[in-house]
Amino acid sequence: MFASGFSWFHLIPGLTDDGLFSGLRESALGGEYHELGTTLFIHASLVSVIIIALALLARTKLNAAMARPGLEKYFPDEHVSVLSLFEMYVVGAYSLIKDIIGDADARYYFWLPGGVFVYIFGCNILGIFPGFLPPTDSANNNVMMAVFAWLVTAGIGFFRDPKNFIQHMMGPVLPIAVLLFPVELISLCVRPVSLMLRLTGNMFGDHQVFTIMSDLVPVFWPVPFLILACFVSFMQAFVFSILSVVYISLGVPHHDDHH
Repeated sequence: MFASGFSWFHLIPGLTDDGLFSGLRESALGGEYHELGTTLFIHASLVSVIIIALALLARTKLNAAMARPGLEKYFPDEHVSVLSLFEMYVVGAYSLIKDIIGDADARYYFWLPGGVFVYIFGCNILGIFPGFLPPTDSANNNVMMAVFAWLVTAGIGFFRDPKNFIQHMMGPVLPIAVLLFPVELISLCVRPVSLMLRLTGNMFGDHQVFTIMSDLVPVFWPVPFLILACFVSFMQAFVFSILSVVYISLGVPHHDDHH
């Protein structure tokens, strides 16, 4: 599933007739899947390149700031800059994650929800610009993020403290483990599906509404839907990231549990 609409990348020769990246798009689903797969790949790559470029720019400015003498290295920029935006984001996001899983675990696992939020928000917000499509409209893009987040969060429990993790799934009383363990196991396996469906459904629906309204009345009327699209873009990235943090908290050892 991928939102329909015009993209500037459709002007690339070979994209719409299945001649571009054909070696990377082998599938039994036909040419339509190939075209949409290439469009998804290009838009997702664009978002990744933009994020990496901004991160490198912020790192360069941080290195320049740390080279200042004395306490001047800690002075904030006088104007809004890439570095100040990244600093505000990292401080705010880290503080939120620390409140959920603690400072020690936040230091180890901040990269997952912190990076996922930036990527998802970038993909979401890309769709508000004319001629671009949000990669998060596609289940193919979202399922890989959901599976990766699930593997990391589940792996935390299995590898850090497998005994406590299994006991937590079995419940506090051994006789009810026969009933509780299958339920917990199903819940564990359903997590990536719920992450993928929630993000895909909301972004696909939001983009379709904005596209339809823009086609019906192209002047002024789409503005409220544009504001709604920005809000949905932020909220869906936030929900996906915060659920990843919650799943991490369920996987880290809880030594205060008495099973």
